[in-house]
Amino acid sequence: MIGFLKKTLQRINLRLKEKYEKTKSYYIRRHKQNLVIEVKPSYAVNSNENQQKFAAAQEYCKKNEQEFRIITENDNHFLKLIQTKIYIGMRQHLNILKSKSNQNQRVILVEGADRTGKTEISQELSRQMEIPYFKNSNDVKAFLKDDDSYFQNVVMYAEPFFTSYLEQSKASVIMDRGYVSELVYSQVFNRPTDLDMLTLIDTFYADIGAFIVHCYRSDYKGIEDDVDPERLNSGTLSYIDDTYRECLNQSACRVIRICVDDHDLERQTTDITRVIEFYERKDS
Repeated sequence: MIGFLKKTLQRINLRLKEKYEKTKSYYIRRHKQNLVIEVKPSYAVNSNENQQKFAAAQEYCKKNEQEFRIITENDNHFLKLIQTKIYIGMRQHLNILKSKSNQNQRVILVEGADRTGKTEISQELSRQMEIPYFKNSNDVKAFLKDDDSYFQNVVMYAEPFFTSYLEQSKASVIMDRGYVSELVYSQVFNRPTDLDMLTLIDTFYADIGAFIVHCYRSDYKGIEDDVDPERLNSGTLSYIDDTYRECLNQSACRVIRICVDDHDLERQTTDITRVIEFYERKDS
């Protein structure tokens, strides 16, 4: 009987190994070392099945010179991974960490080229939805001073801190520009940025259910920025808008595109609200 049980356990362990080897893993490169992550809800970590699976995974990773780690929704280690520049190339690993408590959270990023009415739309949405409005005024100052290091520090340190705050606090906010602007303007003006970190930040916003509102004009002829008209002329604004479209096509977030040609603030905010409420009913 003991021999039979032993052989049965060996077969189970073998099947678990085979299952693990056939399962897509989440790979991370850190200091030239491979890291494999298994994401599980905390209540499931100590189950017998998962413990056997983890043991098989550890053995598999050891054989392949990889490091194996388990992350739960209560584990702050993921934030440390971000701070140490460990990049994840897939977003599905975060889905299991979603909580129903996020259903009451509204995070809206209003993006787009200059002179597309982002501030007016953001502030009106804030008034109607009774959600705080936020705009980082330091971005404009840094742009005018060509301070590339400022934007790099925001991406590397401020953005991960802020997204972690949103994830843990479940706070709602309407942002007048966000990380997408850094992605776009760094490409248009050929300044250095961290594309891997921006991709990871996009993943965070997608997994808390954020919406990105893309404000655009059908034609930028005769339009120029009032603060920096030399650099932000009509041709550049049109190029910026095209770059927004390309970048947002790759975003994991839900994108709402709003044409502002008619300058009808009521129509614009109504359309945005309707789309958001549609998806919220669909998700509930």
